Amino acid sequence: MARHEIELDLEVINEHLFRELVAAYLSGADEIAIQSRARLPGAALAVVQTFLSRIGTGAVHEERAGQIVVRGMDTFDSHEFSSMTCHLGEAVLERLRLAGSDPAIPIAEGQWEVEDDPIDRWAWAVHRQVIRYWEGRRPEGWAEEGRIDPIRWLETSRALERIGDHATAIGIHAGRWKATQPPESERTLLAAFHGQACDYLTSTLGLLGETRISVTNSQLDQGEALRETARTLVERLLALREGSPAASPATVVALGWVLHSLERVIAYAMDIAEVGLDHAVAVPSHVSSKTPSFYQGHERRKPKR
Repeated sequence: MARHEIELDLEVINEHLFRELVAAYLSGADEIAIQSRARLPGAALAVVQTFLSRIGTGAVHEERAGQIVVRGMDTFDSHEFSSMTCHLGEAVLERLRLAGSDPAIPIAEGQWEVEDDPIDRWAWAVHRQVIRYWEGRRPEGWAEEGRIDPIRWLETSRALERIGDHATAIGIHAGRWKATQPPESERTLLAAFHGQACDYLTSTLGLLGETRISVTNSQLDQGEALRETARTLVERLLALREGSPAASPATVVALGWVLHSLERVIAYAMDIAEVGLDHAVAVPSHVSSKTPSFYQGHERRKPKR
């Protein structure tokens, strides 16, 4: 059993404790002991409970004056990489689509920040599983997937986690932009581009089991075209206002942030397409039926602009 110990002083910064708990979980620990030479700070248990809620697994096994022991963090340890990445991708896509929706009751900005637990949960589960895999602690029945380099699933999960962050930013800044009462022509154009970004991510995730190099290259070309569109869309949107009162600074700033995040969504989706290309190059096309795909983090080809 892999055990991680966290030594606390009387004064503890809650965020620091939470970060170390997450790091211990990602390292593959089966047991985490939070302990102090004296009595544990009063906030320690609350931080532990928040941590357990965020990872969606585990429980306090033992609690006494100077120690809290957490065990049972194995709910996701039997999942295959493709299954976990599928759950993560679905959570991110749902978040991204919601960010581009136009609900009758606007979503409060603070709500966007607190409702991304499913994304973090699956991204952390993939990271944890990769570490355990490298240490030889893989579940039984992984003979087929065991031939696949787990690093591609880690790269994909990190890209998806970043897309989730940008989906949150889109939701927040789109709400601010809509509050400025933009004309319907702007709303229609931006909604159409947001839909293209969602469709691009969906099709890119489908490449994770692809073995045809031409298909992955075509997807990367499409991503470059979409990113170029994102760079020029601000000018196109503001041009629609010719003859109308000039857009306020708040409108321009909010719109700029939305388009920036949409461009980053496409860029991170291209990272996933590159993972698919790497796999297509490494795996002969005749074994595609044995390759897990999404439906069963970094731009390396070009410098960032």
